[in-house]
Amino acid sequence: MKKILYSIIFILSIFLINPANSQVGISGVTGFIPDPKAMLDISSTTKGLLIPRMTTAQRTAILPTPASLMVYDTDIKSFWYYDGTSWKEIGSASAAVGWTLLGNSGINPASQFVGTSDASALSIRTQGTERMHITKDGQVGIGLVPSSNDLLSIENKKYHFSSAVISAIPFGALPTGD
Repeated sequence: MKKILYSIIFILSIFLINPANSQVGISGVTGFIPDPKAMLDISSTTKGLLIPRMTTAQRTAILPTPASLMVYDTDIKSFWYYDGTSWKEIGSASAAVGWTLLGNSGINPASQFVGTSDASALSIRTQGTERMHITKDGQVGIGLVPSSNDLLSIENKKYHFSSAVISAIPFGALPTGD
């Protein structure tokens, strides 16, 4: 009897310790094998993943809140995750790293800027058309790419201030203010 009991325990321990059984796979495909590096592997070509849905009050009432918890907030109609300190809306300005369309505060101009960090020009566009071009050397063109000798080039060489039109003054024609 002891031999049978020890044999059963031995066989069960092999199945419980076997690493091939440590992944969970969800699929409608026969023979699907979950990726061994994933705790959960979901495979489908006709269905998606449905994240838990709840109201804002239900979401904020989850205590203690584990880091990386993700839900869909039905009041706000957006996805949220908990970063270990606070809830962050996925895709919102508060969760984004970088510049926002609503402005930024607390920036350090030495490390936070709009522009390039390599030897590339910067193009500012509206409706897909380039309106301002800044070369890698700092020359600025408004309405055109600046020529190599100009620090500032403006299309039609007209400056508009309110309703007045002032003709362009060639570079170097003004005194330097010494």
